[in-house]
Amino acid sequence: MRKLPHCLAALLVLLLAACSGTASETAPNRLNLTELNIDDPKVDVRFPALLTYEAQGEVILLESCFCIADAGPYCFGLEGDGGPGVARSMLVAGYAGIYPVQGYLRYLAGGESYKTNTLETEITVSPKY
Repeated sequence: MRKLPHCLAALLVLLLAACSGTASETAPNRLNLTELNIDDPKVDVRFPALLTYEAQGEVILLESCFCIADAGPYCFGLEGDGGPGVARSMLVAGYAGIYPVQGYLRYLAGGESYKTNTLETEITVSPKY
């Protein structure tokens, strides 16, 4: 039986390793959302939506995007300081009611744009008065 040269064997190992996961699972620069918090929303009053994330490597946050009651996505720039590992955006609702909300972040890593995993919560929008 013929032996493979060391460099060819190493290349084969690298190719097999590269096929073992998707790019998003093995990318060194990525974000993973861990929590979506929206507290006390009122009709026609801006309220904060906080997306907590874990970053792996160097990333640049671009915007947060939300689907509310199957409408959207609506994307917003980040506002203020949500603290380390927290992206803060301001939302507004026009009508009182209970709505499902999905949120995710768009970010840059290695010069390419990516979207995080999506989290979902339910909000109860109260009348302003």
